[in-house]
Amino acid sequence: MAYTSYNAILSVTTTTSSTPTEYFKELQQYINNDMFDMTSDYKVVKVKDRTTGLYSDLGVRVVPQHKKGLTSINDDVKEIIFKQIDYAIKLGDIFEFDNFRWMVLDTNSKSTMQSYCRIQRCNTQLRFTEATPTGFNTIVIDAIAENKIGGNDNSPVIILPVGVLNVKVPNDSNSKKIRLAPKPTRFLLGNQDWNGKYQNWIVEMIDSISNVKRTIETISSDSDGFLEIRLKLAQSSPKDNHTLQIAHQDYF
Repeated sequence: MAYTSYNAILSVTTTTSSTPTEYFKELQQYINNDMFDMTSDYKVVKVKDRTTGLYSDLGVRVVPQHKKGLTSINDDVKEIIFKQIDYAIKLGDIFEFDNFRWMVLDTNSKSTMQSYCRIQRCNTQLRFTEATPTGFNTIVIDAIAENKIGGNDNSPVIILPVGVLNVKVPNDSNSKKIRLAPKPTRFLLGNQDWNGKYQNWIVEMIDSISNVKRTIETISSDSDGFLEIRLKLAQSSPKDNHTLQIAHQDYF
């Protein structure tokens, strides 16, 4: 492998890049093309297309956020390194691997020739319904709730605070259907009580500006970034479906 990599380096040293940065980027890409798939942390993951909602396979390197110490499936935060050094990734994009969904919360904020992003494991889902000419559709959005504990690897548990709860969701066509006023969207979240009922939450605020690594990143298009949604406790409705964990929406 070392000899092959050496030949790859020699092959790129004869190129005529216009700047030192372009030269080293080209060199890094040659090295990636030669060795990337052979690393121990290489994994084929699925990445979600925000427009179609479909998943496609992508070969990446998945590493723990802090390289010192042990890594396990229980880690909530990881980094993904891409083979293509100019790979375009956006805040709020969703990956799927190890039986979980993961959301991109930071992109290329550190000085490196590699294209990378920081991801956090989604620990809940927002479920609600939208009216259609023939009835209603159920919408399910992967989300990150601010408080999570225990459970197990297949069923993370979130503990909901008294009063308010902040969640992050991708900024896409589904999240745009979450209403703030005049009749905010309601959700059933948390753990079921002894009577099989979930806590009832209602949207109080939607923020489309993400604070990442102390740099304010405003969303640049209709499908970029993620939304921070503040929920507050609300009154339950006899029409709520606690079996499917879907709250009745008053605007129907």
